[in-house]
Amino acid sequence: MDFNLKINKIVLLIVTLTLFKSVDPLFAQELQVTRERTFTGTALYGFMNGGSDLYLEYGFKELRALEVTYKGEQYTIEIYKMPTPEDAFGIYSLHTFRCSCADTLSLFNCFSPYQMQAVVGDIYFSVVYENSAVRFKKEAVELLTIYSKGLERREPIFPAEISTITPVSGRLKYIRGKLALVNGAPGLCSLLEGVSDYKLWVAEKGLNNRNLAIIYLKNSNHLTLLKEILPASSIVSCDEDCIRFEF
Repeated sequence: MDFNLKINKIVLLIVTLTLFKSVDPLFAQELQVTRERTFTGTALYGFMNGGSDLYLEYGFKELRALEVTYKGEQYTIEIYKMPTPEDAFGIYSLHTFRCSCADTLSLFNCFSPYQMQAVVGDIYFSVVYENSAVRFKKEAVELLTIYSKGLERREPIFPAEISTITPVSGRLKYIRGKLALVNGAPGLCSLLEGVSDYKLWVAEKGLNNRNLAIIYLKNSNHLTLLKEILPASSIVSCDEDCIRFEF
């Protein structure tokens, strides 16, 4: 790993751990909102055409989209309210990959060169900045702290088998529909053809360097179908409403 990248990650870890605990209230005085829009339900199509259906599949409720100036720099902030912490994590999990720094705060977060993403309770946050320097990542954390103040910090409930994965961001996906499946685990599309009303957790590169899928089903016939289709050697275990398998 490049030496400067190592230093940046160390600096970022220190500042985020410090900042998220306590941000000077005066920081908010350096914030100017230049544009703010709110979208609810299917009105999301007015904000994004291509990706709206994916959010709606997770039960999207409301988007608060802001363009702000903070400490003289431009930031774009998107705040998505979802029905549950699991749904907020699901949307987040499909948008996080190749994190340069992950889960450095007291919540799930992912830094890439020009974006910070995070989940706070049932809210998915995206903060986009124009420069990859550590300073902009630090200020993104300050903005997250300002806009997440007062939110209930309930965490999603993970199945026990994957509850100890660290870091979570970039390695664990929560899927609850066809569009999410295509985006998050395309290799399972043919397997789950005709299967509906499920909740699927996918952990990448787990035991034996294989992916682990945990799928909860309401229809017992679908569970029987999966048992018949899956190779016996790939099935880890089964319950009345759940099957776990490697792929």
